[in-house]
Amino acid sequence: MGNLWNYLSSVPSSEQTWNPWTIFFLAFFTVGLIATVVLNNSVNRIFGEHRLHRTTLHKITYRAMWGWMVGLAFFVCRYVGLNFLGWELWLYVSMIAALALMGYTLWWLRVKYPPRVAAYRKEQRRRAYLRPGSAAAAALTSNTRSGTTARAEREQRLERADPANRANRRAAAKK
Repeated sequence: MGNLWNYLSSVPSSEQTWNPWTIFFLAFFTVGLIATVVLNNSVNRIFGEHRLHRTTLHKITYRAMWGWMVGLAFFVCRYVGLNFLGWELWLYVSMIAALALMGYTLWWLRVKYPPRVAAYRKEQRRRAYLRPGSAAAAALTSNTRSGTTARAEREQRLERADPANRANRRAAAKK
C-alpha cells in the first residue's frame, strides 16, 4: 500500500509527464471539452422548437464543460509540477468521476427524462386548448351563472373545442 500511495501522491518530473496514460487523459478531456462546447453552441439549431429538450441539453453540456475543464486543470497542474494538485491521484479521480457522470447522465436520460417529456407534452397540449379567445378557454373560465345549466353549457363548449370530436361532428353534419 505504501508504494501505491507514493505513486499516487508523487508529482512527476517534466520528462516523466508524457506517458501513454497522460496522453490518453489529455486527449479524452480535450475531445470531451470540444464536443460539449460545440454541442452547447448548437442546441438551438438541434432542438429549435422543443424547449424542454433545448434546456435539458444546455444544462447537461454546461455542467459537462466544467467537468472537462477541471480534468484539464489537473493535467496543467501536473505538467507545471504543482505539489498537491499535480499528484497522479487527481488524474485517476478525474477520469473515474467523468466516467461516472457520463453513466449517470445516460441513466437519467433513459429512466428519469421520459416522464418529464410526457408531462411537458401533456402541458403543451393543454396550453394549446387554452389560448386566449379559444372555445376551451371560454369554457373553463368562471361563469357568473351557476347550477346545472351553466355546467352543461361549459361541457358542451369543451366538447366543441376538443379536436378529437371534430371528425365526429363532421360525420354527424353530413348525415
